Amino acid sequence: MEFRTPIALEKPPFALDFSDHILSTGSCFSENIGRLLSDLKFDILLNPCGITYNSGSIRTCIKTLEAGKSLSGSQLIFNGEVYAHPDFHGQFNSAEMSTALQKMNDAIGAGHSFLQNTTKIILTIGTAFVFRSRSTGAIVNNCHKQPASEFTREMLTADQIRDHLVEVIRLLRNQTRNKLEIIMTVSPVRHLRNGLVPDRLSKSHCLIAAHQVCEGLDDVYYFPAYEMLVDDLRDYRFFDDDMAHPSAAAIRYVWDHFANNFFDHDTLMIIQKVKKINNQMAHKALHKDSEKHRVFLQNLMDEILELEKAHPFLDFSVEKKKLKNSL
Repeated sequence: MEFRTPIALEKPPFALDFSDHILSTGSCFSENIGRLLSDLKFDILLNPCGITYNSGSIRTCIKTLEAGKSLSGSQLIFNGEVYAHPDFHGQFNSAEMSTALQKMNDAIGAGHSFLQNTTKIILTIGTAFVFRSRSTGAIVNNCHKQPASEFTREMLTADQIRDHLVEVIRLLRNQTRNKLEIIMTVSPVRHLRNGLVPDRLSKSHCLIAAHQVCEGLDDVYYFPAYEMLVDDLRDYRFFDDDMAHPSAAAIRYVWDHFANNFFDHDTLMIIQKVKKINNQMAHKALHKDSEKHRVFLQNLMDEILELEKAHPFLDFSVEKKKLKNSL
């Protein structure tokens, strides 16, 4: 007897490889998968405005990157502790206005440049719930601990989410010089503060919108990360201690399906070589000053140089710097 309902994935109409320039934006799935891709030396820009849970804020982020205009101090808010911007995640906040502006404007500049050559997008929506500023009427990405009275809360309809996503894709296609292909997902993270029933209703709006966008388009593919956790794994042991976020095992399970679906044989072979380098870099030596360890480091440096020579798109500059400082 089968006690699970494994998902049969349709083969996507395109693949990912190391020549791609990948923008991963949206909720936690884009963050988790994006970090794994980054660790494997894919050229990826990960959530340039920080984690973005709703479609309205994803649209705002992409419009900001497309325009490429620097923010001014007058556009920031001060909540009594730090300077922040409603469209940026708290990771950009600072007690110094100049520092916050620098971090945000650096992200805008890097994102604007990256979009010119983007070939793939991983686009993840997490919730239909949004907060709007009462003063501007705009959807905010983060309330930054401002009084609740300054915002209204609402659930976007599937049509509103769809329209946001369609505009995001249009903006990205207009910005890049390349053919653009999109992986669409709905985050399996449960927003328990909303309540179980409202959260499930919210996810249903996201799912309907995502599938409406994907219908009939060969360059937009729906990857069922949400269904893998909720309907395939379907067990609390695959959630973290907060009962909301996927566990490490669940993330690995989804990643394995993602990798087997989007990487061809040659890409998987290169990934194995990069993983070997990563594992060796993580090795903790008992006797760092020994000749044996020095030989190990030199051999590792030689392996990296050989791999870079065979695959010039790989960048191990950080690792090489560490090794040079240790040799």
